[in-house]
Amino acid sequence: MYDENQCNPTITRTVNTIAYRYGIRGTPHRWFTSYLSGRQQMVIFNGFTSSSGAISCGVPQG
Repeated sequence: MYDENQCNPTITRTVNTIAYRYGIRGTPHRWFTSYLSGRQQMVIFNGFTSSSGAISCGVPQG
């Protein structure tokens, strides 16, 4: 079982660590942070579409 409260801080900490290591500051740092926060998802299966829900952890794929 995962602890939802631990997911977002972990991703944020990872992004901040990588950004610091590679000198990513200002606008590019804000872009990465906004890309990984406030995301939504829904499922379409057999012609049925679920309602949209907030993604609280994970990293976008693709």
